[in-house]
Amino acid sequence: MSWGHAALDLAEDADERAVKRAYAARLRTTRPDDDPAAFQQLHQAYQAALDWARHRAHWQDEDEDEDNRGHDLCAAQATGIAEALQLDQALARSFAHDATAAPAEVVWTAVVDDADAHDPVRILDRGDTTFPPAAPAAPARATEPLPQPAAAQLDPGTFAQRVIAEAQQSEPAAFERWLQLRPELWSLRDKPLIGDHVLHHLLTHDAPICADNFDVLAQCFGWDDVRSGLDPYEANACRLRLHRLWVLQPRNQHGLARYLHRPQAPVNADEARTRLQRLTRPWQPWRALWDAWPAHRVAAMRDTLDLLGVHDADDAVPPLRPAQVAFWRALADGQRLSWPRMQLALLRSALCALVVLAVMTLLGVLGRAPAVAMQGVYAALLVMGVGALLLPLRSLGQWQLAEEHPPVRWPLLRLWLIPLLAIGALLVIHLADARIAGSALAWATLGLSIRRWWHRAGYVFQFNGWLLLGIWPFLKLGGLALMFGEIAVVGALLAWTVDAMTKVVHR
Repeated sequence: MSWGHAALDLAEDADERAVKRAYAARLRTTRPDDDPAAFQQLHQAYQAALDWARHRAHWQDEDEDEDNRGHDLCAAQATGIAEALQLDQALARSFAHDATAAPAEVVWTAVVDDADAHDPVRILDRGDTTFPPAAPAAPARATEPLPQPAAAQLDPGTFAQRVIAEAQQSEPAAFERWLQLRPELWSLRDKPLIGDHVLHHLLTHDAPICADNFDVLAQCFGWDDVRSGLDPYEANACRLRLHRLWVLQPRNQHGLARYLHRPQAPVNADEARTRLQRLTRPWQPWRALWDAWPAHRVAAMRDTLDLLGVHDADDAVPPLRPAQVAFWRALADGQRLSWPRMQLALLRSALCALVVLAVMTLLGVLGRAPAVAMQGVYAALLVMGVGALLLPLRSLGQWQLAEEHPPVRWPLLRLWLIPLLAIGALLVIHLADARIAGSALAWATLGLSIRRWWHRAGYVFQFNGWLLLGIWPFLKLGGLALMFGEIAVVGALLAWTVDAMTKVVHR
């Protein structure tokens, strides 16, 4: 039995008329305005029961046709049918005679006097099948059939676009009620087609829809059912992608704040709006640099892009600007030396130099010492130089400390850099006769070589007071040997050889 018959409390052999009566009776207590979900369920049960009744009647007709096909009527059956026809004719004549007879008194007398006069059964028994002609029937009035309005054909694709547009604009509760009140979704035939069009559009296009509205769609069209055939991982990836697009819209600042909020890094609506403005405003290099000079902003924008799933400029979707995304990603990449990072380092160095110059100038004015103000100029230039060189030196150290796999840029130059620096230090000391500069380069090369070997070998340094006491005499001797760059060159080449033999040759 159909589940629709069970829902309408009908028997299994209930026909189409019984189904319609039961549906009409239920409509008196279940209205779409009062309970849309119950009305939709009632309508689905009605359609299921109606389809079952129609198919059942069709099957019965086919069974009867198969039973009667190919069988001839025997003589007894033919005689029975003839007698039935004669009986029908006698009944018709008798009713016609009664209708044209005299008044009721005469009819009652005739019936009482001769009860068998107009009995059709007895007339058939006597074999008298000749009856007076029946009264002419009134001509039937010719009626023209009323024109039936043609049912509007539903376009699933067009209605799917309406569903998607409503999902982008409405709140989850309002969107769920809107779906329940749509008559287009009450049909068991059209609803799966609409759901397929909606799902295909969401999987292939970028439509900003919040996660709650996606869950409402999944429940309405049965995407969360294991029998739907939809990969749950693909559905979840689509849900997260559409939700990220939704929080990027300017009107969803509170949703973006909730999406970016973390216990260790809370984000309010104003901060979320500010971060979004940095990523969506037209590209202006100096303004972007000025926004990035505080150290914490680069980390905040890096976390924002990570949470939004934007890893490079190609992942930027409207309203994000690819130039803004590329700029903040370059600043967040601490492993590579890029032009935006150099610009930011120069800006920060210039700001620090201005602070030093202002302080030294103020001290010179207050103390009436012009020499102090001049020293402030030299100190500002020194700060600028150190700030400009600090980032390249740090990137150079990271480049040297990296492992052999995965391969890095310029592997041969990376391998032979330390020997080249050591040879250059010797040339500066002996050929250029600049021992101080050459010794400084040699000791810097020794520090880089030892750091490279120590890090790549996996050693961990743990400071100990007894160790400091043990190496203190050697530190004194090292202080005396600072002017001898040749010692640093030998030590740098020795540490480089051990590292090269361990990491490059043996592997």
